[in-house]
Amino acid sequence: MSDNLSPVGYPRTPGYRPEGAENKYNAWHVKVRIDGKAGGRLAGKRIALKDSICLAGVPMMKGSTILEGYVPEIDATIVTRILDAGGTIAGKAHCEFFCLSGGSHTGAKGPVHNPRRFGHSAGGSSSGSAALVAAGEVEMAIGCDQAGSIRIPSSYCGIYGLKPTFGLVPYTGIMSIDPTFDHAGPMTATVADNALLLEVLAGPDGVDPRQQSQPSAAYTRAGMRFRLKDVQSKNTARVPVVYHGSVPNQFKTGGDVVLEGTLRNGVFVAKPGSLITKCPDHYAPAKSSKT
Repeated sequence: MSDNLSPVGYPRTPGYRPEGAENKYNAWHVKVRIDGKAGGRLAGKRIALKDSICLAGVPMMKGSTILEGYVPEIDATIVTRILDAGGTIAGKAHCEFFCLSGGSHTGAKGPVHNPRRFGHSAGGSSSGSAALVAAGEVEMAIGCDQAGSIRIPSSYCGIYGLKPTFGLVPYTGIMSIDPTFDHAGPMTATVADNALLLEVLAGPDGVDPRQQSQPSAAYTRAGMRFRLKDVQSKNTARVPVVYHGSVPNQFKTGGDVVLEGTLRNGVFVAKPGSLITKCPDHYAPAKSSKT
């Protein structure tokens, strides 16, 4: 009886293991380029996969020489979703030995270095995923988490990592540690990209028994929330400028800004992308006895 394997789309090569300056932090296991559908939500985004995630035709070893030489025949569900959404798979990120360490020193190809401080731990077990995002080599990465393997390296490397609700993201095509607490989730340089990638990844695939029909949601549309004392009126709020990443020219000098939104039950919920104007220096917040 032949295996019932899902068809593989999107052309690819087996890739290669980068050396020297091309793999400064030892975060790559394999580099490859697989372009997704043109014009999707992840167009222009480079994504690295933890090397426990099946990518058809590309070697995978899960940090262990025991699996060296293994080449998957299928794409994990989340790989297909990333490519269908227009993302570019940039390669496989080095990880810890069978994904069983919170450090970054147990992988078969040597330690993964922290881009924030070379020679220091990047955390684990999704060590390479975190390091590649922190180094700016990819905008996004996928990690897997059973006991901190997304959260630990994300905190060590100063990026945003999310362990989603159990069953929200399908684990089909990912090497399991234990099906009762396997999680896969986004690791990104910004909160906005984290929400965007989660939207693409989440939702049932009809195969993973961990899932109980948990639907995806519009995570990117969740508004920013502010304390009532920052509210200027029912429709605007004044808040300090805090940026991560690129800063629009008109706001490079800092200061406060006005945002559009709605006052709901004592909480101001800003519209996504509602940064509309820089506040004049004399524009003071309205007084309120509530906080």
